[in-house]
Amino acid sequence: MSVKNPIITANPFGATTDQDISRLESEIGIRLPIDYRNYLLQHNGGRFKFDSIANIDLSVHHLFGIHLGPEYLQLQLNWAPWSFHDYKYLRDLLENFITIGDCGTGELIVLNCKSGAVGIIESARISERQRYKLPDEIVTKIAANFSDFVNSMKSLDDVIGELPIEVREDFLLRLAAADKIARGE
Repeated sequence: MSVKNPIITANPFGATTDQDISRLESEIGIRLPIDYRNYLLQHNGGRFKFDSIANIDLSVHHLFGIHLGPEYLQLQLNWAPWSFHDYKYLRDLLENFITIGDCGTGELIVLNCKSGAVGIIESARISERQRYKLPDEIVTKIAANFSDFVNSMKSLDDVIGELPIEVREDFLLRLAAADKIARGE
């Protein structure tokens, strides 16, 4: 898939097939973009070496695949972004999107199957009281397509090294706090 960001764990819960992908597309009524289909066929939920999302203070925690492994990692069970965080009222705005993964702090990584763009839904930005009119008000676009998303990810050391010195200490403190939360401390 990507020379810039090699896969380190392919098919952690088994490979998928064209038939599996076609079945999912039929069930959800959405055709997946070719580069994302190829990722599923080759790596199916696999992890990349670099997982820090460029220009956003987040990293990829999970990428979903089509398999019978843990339910929280199954694309076939978790594809609908409106099924997370009580987002049901956003269903009409998110009808072209599928959830392809998550970040360690609850943000969703989504794929716009119509345009191919990858984005993030940041739960802290969403308010049930606000009436959203456009998907852009909910989804922060981070890449034009899945391949660009994969190639734009960086190592955490690179992300930290690119931060201005005055921001770096605060970032490292927040990172340590997030680690504690992830470990249940």
